[in-house]
Amino acid sequence: MIRRRLWGILVTGACLVYGCGGETGNNPPPIDNTVCVGPVVLSVSAGTTPTFSWTPDCKLGRLIVLDGPLEAWGTETLGRNIYEARIVYGVHPPGSVESQPPVPLVTGRTYTVSVYRWVSVSPESLALLGERNFTP
Repeated sequence: MIRRRLWGILVTGACLVYGCGGETGNNPPPIDNTVCVGPVVLSVSAGTTPTFSWTPDCKLGRLIVLDGPLEAWGTETLGRNIYEARIVYGVHPPGSVESQPPVPLVTGRTYTVSVYRWVSVSPESLALLGERNFTP
């Protein structure tokens, strides 16, 4: 009985320190003070392979580029807010998955870039933190 209770305390302590549940659990991603919690201001460089950046320089988990209602390109993490404030169109940062392969951007056409942070993995929940229209 004591051994079982001690094991429960150790597991609970480990969960508090390291987080339990992960991608398949019900817990939100671990709290990280560098994760974006409020709105961000997006910047987009010129050209058909723009660099997206944001201020404050905090971590996000998803970036998508829309061509009207269609997704032109998307990249996201597997439930972690690890993206830092410089992502090049079509280039997936380490730790990401390709949600949409890049479609070549057309000069003169208006696109929308949006960035999100993970709130919860299960159920999946993302918070929109900023978006901006741009024209290459």
